[in-house]
Amino acid sequence: MAAPEPQPAILICGLGKLGQACLRRLQGFDVALLAMDRHAPDWHDPELAHGLRAPVVIGDMRRAHHLRQAGATGARAVLLLSSESTVNLEAALQVRLLNPTAQIVVRASGEQRQLGDLLEQRLAGISVVDPVNLMRWALLQALRPGDAAARFDADGQALSVFEGVWQDRRFQRPLLLDQLSTGWLVAPLAFQGSQPSPGSPPADLAPSQVGRWRLRRPSWLRQPSWLRRPVLDQRSRRLGLLALALAVVVLIGIGHFAAGSSWQQGVFVTLALLKGEFVDPVNAVLGGRPLGSGGDTWLVGGTLLLSLLGTVLTSALVAVILERLLSARFGLTVKPRLPRGVQPILLVGGDGLADALSSELQREGYSVWEVDAQSPALEQAQRSLKRRGVLAIGMLSGDLLANVQGVLALQQCWPAARLAMVTSAEQAAEQLGELLGGVTVISSLSLAADVVVATAFGERVEGVWPIGEAMGLLVRYRVNPGDTLCGLTLARVQHGYGVTAIALKRPSRGDGLALPPVDLVLASGDQLLILATLAGLRRIELGQLQPPSQRLRLRLPRPLPDGRLFEVHRNLARYLGCSVEAAHGLQLGIQWQELAVDPDIAALLVDSLGRLGLDLELEPEAKLVP
Repeated sequence: MAAPEPQPAILICGLGKLGQACLRRLQGFDVALLAMDRHAPDWHDPELAHGLRAPVVIGDMRRAHHLRQAGATGARAVLLLSSESTVNLEAALQVRLLNPTAQIVVRASGEQRQLGDLLEQRLAGISVVDPVNLMRWALLQALRPGDAAARFDADGQALSVFEGVWQDRRFQRPLLLDQLSTGWLVAPLAFQGSQPSPGSPPADLAPSQVGRWRLRRPSWLRQPSWLRRPVLDQRSRRLGLLALALAVVVLIGIGHFAAGSSWQQGVFVTLALLKGEFVDPVNAVLGGRPLGSGGDTWLVGGTLLLSLLGTVLTSALVAVILERLLSARFGLTVKPRLPRGVQPILLVGGDGLADALSSELQREGYSVWEVDAQSPALEQAQRSLKRRGVLAIGMLSGDLLANVQGVLALQQCWPAARLAMVTSAEQAAEQLGELLGGVTVISSLSLAADVVVATAFGERVEGVWPIGEAMGLLVRYRVNPGDTLCGLTLARVQHGYGVTAIALKRPSRGDGLALPPVDLVLASGDQLLILATLAGLRRIELGQLQPPSQRLRLRLPRPLPDGRLFEVHRNLARYLGCSVEAAHGLQLGIQWQELAVDPDIAALLVDSLGRLGLDLELEPEAKLVP
């Protein structure tokens, strides 16, 4: 008997921290692993080397003969994980020439990210992973006020993950994730809370009907727009008073200097004084006569004060114009002044990551204050915001000790603020958060490793968040003929693999269906968006489908009319994902029949078959085998 052909391997190029973290995760996927690096790797765990099919190849990933020696020509996936983005991008082109079908995962960040995105769009099978950009999803959720663990968009529908009570089967779905306790739900943002807020739409409306409910109100019930405008803030009132005072001064000046002469002279003298001139306007008022009387003293003093006021106004106007022109010319930006009474979100360090977070948070309506991680800038921000307070603080520096120091200092200043910090450590991130107390610590290495491994198998990762004790990945699957998902109901996918179906897009309809019904059967061409951990993705890749965890016993206590019996078979076929003929083959009668079903399907069958007159018994739920 001939030996089975070995499965294509996954080649890891670059065995730094990220490469070794990916190697550790891939060892549980039952796939052959190869590796190469520029130098002999410094193993953080010596046991990792035993998981490789061959010794590490020492060479340059940009050279074709080194890639051939490492096995790139026959690999199913090649991970280019060097810390230098330019090296990874050059190697990606070389790998694509050697292996046209391999899935290529490229680590790229900074200025090279744009080139990586262009390659991803132009060349099939190339995915770009930016470890810094991945933290944006997790940090956004950590800094947002509220109790949601994750917020994301699923084919046009805004959803959130939160802890709560399962109340509405239509708009709430229990979250199935490894290492996650029960009580977590995913639902549209409009239906997250358990109790409707005052003025909210009725709970029985679909998310797409919320806006329609508001539009159906009669026009005479709507509040006039001018009543909904906010009252002018203190700064606007001050500017209004200043403009009014200036107008009064102009009118008084015109009336005074026009006395005994024409109003044209009053306008000329007043405007000349406000421009900052002095001699010519005074000569025009004197009319050529010499100074000497007591009234002339008051005239000279008044015109001098008015001229000084005009000089200040002219200088301020010139300064504003120059500041705008120079800012536009050199690309300088001025930190906007925060509205009075608004508590901002403070971002410390991070450079490009801070800019991306600031844009997202401002788009959602939050005020953001960005400062450098250096001590003087941070101390100035503390003094400026001490009385105002802050909603959340994000320590985004790459220096772990600087982040810890900043967190401890700012936590004393604003104890009620949400705190989040980043670190490159993988194993100690959770323990560090517990040690500091009340601080969300996000590991860029852990996030990047999970995304790289998920992408290595050809799936598209659209988000990653720490949810409770688990790391949730939002992954889009394309169902092809022969896939482990093809032909399964969504209930089987969820309970069999321990994942949560978020949205489904079918070729027959352009828009996606958020939180699709669990009795839908997946077919070739479908796009399924799921929320899963890396362990759930591994079970899907290996086809390790767990059996249903409940037993449903049913029987017909009495013969049913043919029409009702056909309805029974139709419901069985619908919820079990089989044909009506297969459901008819169960031979329902006075004897009890036992079906292995998932909890979601069991609830639907009990409801539908019970109304048709069947006797049903449901055994207690068994625990899912890990």
